[in-house]
Amino acid sequence: MSWFTRKPLPFIDTGVRRSYLETLQGVHALTGTYPALRDSVYTTISSKWFYARSTQDAMRKHFWDLPDYTSEAFDCENYASALVQFVCIEAAKSRVKASPLVFVHCVKNLIPWAGVSDGNHAINLIELDEDFVVIEPQSIKRNMFDVPFIDYPNKSYEIYS
Repeated sequence: MSWFTRKPLPFIDTGVRRSYLETLQGVHALTGTYPALRDSVYTTISSKWFYARSTQDAMRKHFWDLPDYTSEAFDCENYASALVQFVCIEAAKSRVKASPLVFVHCVKNLIPWAGVSDGNHAINLIELDEDFVVIEPQSIKRNMFDVPFIDYPNKSYEIYS
């Protein structure tokens, strides 16, 4: 079976639930920024689901179908938004009753990472099994770059979420 046709595993619900306020306070304590959260209940995402080959293959297909990088028209924040939508759609298909905690996070990219050299840049922050991970969404078509937030080289240069 081609990776273009493989279906992702059903979203694995971790069972962790946090209110909007708890989530907002937790993210602010970690990043110093307030993300644009819109739902009333949030859940962490299972790393078993996120890193499963079938999920990664489906994610690559989702990104493969997106336009190529085009400065301003379809760039880093568009790719980051696409990852948020992919995760939320998969959670909805599995009837999860909370929003997965994944969002767009903007940084001043002063230290080159994952093929991105400098300037303002949008990445994703995603809570996997109660640990925050940075995802470089523009790398998903090739080999996804990810790193625990505590190891992300530009974490001190956040602009906003």
